[in-house]
Amino acid sequence: KEVVDAAKLLRHRGPDWSGMYCHGDAIIAHERLAIVDPESGDQPLYNVNRDLVLGVNGEIYNHLDLREQLEARAPGKHQFLT
Repeated sequence: KEVVDAAKLLRHRGPDWSGMYCHGDAIIAHERLAIVDPESGDQPLYNVNRDLVLGVNGEIYNHLDLREQLEARAPGKHQFLT
């Protein structure tokens, strides 16, 4: 409850989407302002196996370059959801 209350204090900075991840004592709360890709971009971000979790503050502007590099390293291995 305390984390939800704390996240609500930031809602004015990201009113378009809210997300939360909890595992043991680790909690990631996210409030999103949708500027780039408003139809997608839910957070936190997960890998395909959902065993890695990442909260991102801001946009990843070089996402296309990163995608190309990952595909070049391991063609067909990575699944991109956004």
